[in-house]
Amino acid sequence: MAMLLAFAGTVSAADPALRAELSLLATKRIYFAHQSVGANILQGMGELATRQGVPLRIVQVPRAAEVPSGTFGHFFVPENGAPFEKLANFKAALGADSGIDIALIKFCYVDIDAGTDAAELFARYQATISALRTENPHTVFVHVTLPLTTVQTGAKALAKRLLGRAPYGTIENVRREQYNALMRRAYAGR
Repeated sequence: MAMLLAFAGTVSAADPALRAELSLLATKRIYFAHQSVGANILQGMGELATRQGVPLRIVQVPRAAEVPSGTFGHFFVPENGAPFEKLANFKAALGADSGIDIALIKFCYVDIDAGTDAAELFARYQATISALRTENPHTVFVHVTLPLTTVQTGAKALAKRLLGRAPYGTIENVRREQYNALMRRAYAGR
């Protein structure tokens, strides 16, 4: 999956390794919880599959139990800016003994702001995934880092700096990267 996301938007010709990975994914039951940026990922996956001649079926499905065999199921997990609610909704939507082969949740950059305690959010993420692993012992959970954003520039950013305040994106990206570092450290190589 990581290889697929790295390839998104850069592959136009037939690629045997990519085709093999996409073909394997097309046989699995996958459940992906996301919001807006996740739709961009799915669009890229669909475009890659089309270019490689792989019939990857991507379907919006509210509950994991409804994901058909050989389907990349996804749902828009409510709500942006409320990561703890997203985790609870993901847990409820995945359920127990879902039969899902691969599951993942992707937070949006707006889920973390300057006041977010990255360690607390990551601890809640780990507890949720641990509980879901117990309830879904045959499911592989893919861990996804948070996207960073550009830092505010221009007159507004200058004014904020002159007032001793950080432009938007500065502290928020620090919190996102704190979360990402915890994710990489905990799940490196897995």
